[in-house]
Amino acid sequence: SELDKNIKEKKGRLIAVVIAASISIWSITQAVAPSLGISAGYMLIIDFFTLIALSWALFSLYKIFTIIGNQKDKFVMLKDED
Repeated sequence: SELDKNIKEKKGRLIAVVIAASISIWSITQAVAPSLGISAGYMLIIDFFTLIALSWALFSLYKIFTIIGNQKDKFVMLKDED
């Protein structure tokens, strides 16, 4: 339905923002950390937060694609019954 499509599009945009933001923040901190004297422990925490964000994005994408795949299977089954 149209509502489901809008929800999937919103989730997709959120996932894209999370990926872009996490990679951008991670890249900037990797470049700036030595000049600011940020310790390796803090950099490790930033690395873990980035991995958590990217893992969430990957899991969310998987859920969206499985929902889309299930809906396409149902459509094909309905089409074959005609």
